[in-house]
Amino acid sequence: MSQADIPTAIALTDLEDWGCTPGIFRRLMYLDPGGCLKAVLDGEMMGLTTATSYGDVGWIGNVIVHTRHRGKGIGVQLVESAIEYLEGTGAETMRLNSYIHVTSLYGALGFKREFENVRYNGVIKPSGDMAPPSPSRFGDVVSFDERYFGCSRRRLLWRLRREFPRTFISTGNGDVKGYIVGQVEEGSCEIAPWVVDHRSKECARELWRALAAIVGETRVALTAPVPCEQASSIARWAGLRKGFRTLRMYRGRRAHGGRPAGTIALGGLEKG
Repeated sequence: MSQADIPTAIALTDLEDWGCTPGIFRRLMYLDPGGCLKAVLDGEMMGLTTATSYGDVGWIGNVIVHTRHRGKGIGVQLVESAIEYLEGTGAETMRLNSYIHVTSLYGALGFKREFENVRYNGVIKPSGDMAPPSPSRFGDVVSFDERYFGCSRRRLLWRLRREFPRTFISTGNGDVKGYIVGQVEEGSCEIAPWVVDHRSKECARELWRALAAIVGETRVALTAPVPCEQASSIARWAGLRKGFRTLRMYRGRRAHGGRPAGTIALGGLEKG
């Protein structure tokens, strides 16, 4: 794919109301341009998928085929191409987040169940004045995130900090306790990612309040892994509603899984 393909990519994902933005595809092309793949027939882009390499781990996302061309095995070919690409980058583990109704497609390609994720939606509201959290050095945040994600996301975090400097919030000085990123685009805020020390109960609320003080009253959404017990309690506290579920699956060696117990919000279904 190229930048010129983004409008068509948005039109394809809109067929399933995924809510993708141009920013999502620009970030994916920045992270791994060679992994952004499209299916073309007679000059028409009829499907796509994205593969993002984090070294030992690769993530596959955005697998979609136009309704006119479904049932012809194109989706399988796209996923196989993504697998081949990630194998070429040296990934020993591949992961993806599947909508529940299509898990059999990935199962047939060797992916196994890991755990479910829950989508939450609602409104974030400021709750009075508060002192901003003490910021952490970027390198410390990257190291902290690596422990919880399972491998380094330095390139992704650097991009998010550049795009969303006001809503890239960390706390803890050198001893990082957590961080949150509010991706404010097109009138709403996607919290992605949001990672906290799984032993610290107050850190998550502190970060939520800090984000609310910056963005004001705004529609908000996040995707939380079920193993993170904090996520469900924070969602209740914040008044968020449960939405659809997805299934995290893996292929290859089950490794570099990180600590989902401290991941309140994923970096995105498409990139882990």
